[in-house]
Parts: sequence; structure tokens; C-alpha cells
Amino acid sequence: MLKRKNEGLQSKISNMKEKLTKKRNKLIRYVDIRDTYDQISKEDYVSKLVEEEKLRQEQEAQKQTKKPIKRKGR
Repeated sequence: MLKRKNEGLQSKISNMKEKLTKKRNKLIRYVDIRDTYDQISKEDYVSKLVEEEKLRQEQEAQKQTKKPIKRKGR
């Protein structure tokens, strides 16, 4: 009898842990959305994104120019 009761409690605990994990993940997503909207409203968000993209493209271009040229026969 105690064994069955213990199994039942373990099952309930497992279910509660799973629900808690799902709720935490959902909260993380909501906090991220909230922070993004907060950034958008406080700063010039689009200009910041454009600047970041320009920097990324410049870094990509630098990487491309730094790659050694492969020569055939060596």
C-alpha cells in the first residue's frame, strides 16, 4: 500500500516538475519579448540594427580578404 502511494506521489511530483519547467520556459520567452519591446521604445532600434548589420558585413568582408589563396600543385 505504501509502495503504491509512493509511486502515485512520485508521478505527481514528476508532472509538477514538468509543468514548472514549461512555465519557466514560457516566462523566459515573455521576458525576452518584454525586453525587446522596451529596447524598441527607448532607443532608435532600427538604426542600431542597421549599424550592427553594417559592422557584421564589414567583418565578413575582412575575413574574406584575409583567407589565403589556394594554389594548385602545391
